[in-house]
Amino acid sequence: MATLVSARLPDPSLERAFRGHRGAVTGVVFLHEEQQVVSSSLDGCVFVWHFRPQMRPYRFVGHKGEVNDVASDSTGQHIASASADQTVRLWKNSPNGESHVMKVHTGSVRSVCFSRDDALLLTASDDKTVKLWSTTTRRFQGSFTGHTHWVCSAAFDKEITLAASGGEDKTVRVWDVERRVGLLQFQDFETRVNKVQFHPDGSCVAAFADD
Repeated sequence: MATLVSARLPDPSLERAFRGHRGAVTGVVFLHEEQQVVSSSLDGCVFVWHFRPQMRPYRFVGHKGEVNDVASDSTGQHIASASADQTVRLWKNSPNGESHVMKVHTGSVRSVCFSRDDALLLTASDDKTVKLWSTTTRRFQGSFTGHTHWVCSAAFDKEITLAASGGEDKTVRVWDVERRVGLLQFQDFETRVNKVQFHPDGSCVAAFADD
């Protein structure tokens, strides 16, 4: 179940519950103008939910494994999903849910994100790599290598000049996007790093781990 909670203070309340997934929900994101919510699940499906109750959700089926993460471009017209079936799918946000399959990873894909200009995708995988994709040509652009275990998360900065990643090897790494080389490595964690995110101004990277 995907749940939308109103953030209106001082009395937050349940705004809407979206039911349809048959497994744990792994990701959720608002789409353009916040009229839709997209969710991913261990049931292998992606749902697009509408705030208007009379509209039926879109159910996207195609992955052959659990869907670990989901992301949307800035327009809400395209949705990307990352799966345990080692693929990334780029979906058109429509009732039919046409998709393009992108496969280069050799392990479960754990996370996916769009660049600020929607031109690139960044994915993190159990194959110990972070990979860069063009959303225009839908082709693989290159790899960031250096992690020694599963990579759990990856993100762009707002200028799309840097990328950050974190993973099971207990490190956070910062990469040069154009040259695809490592710039910095942080080893201040006792357990795996589950999520990384740049500050909006790009001045620092936030990360959280199991510790």
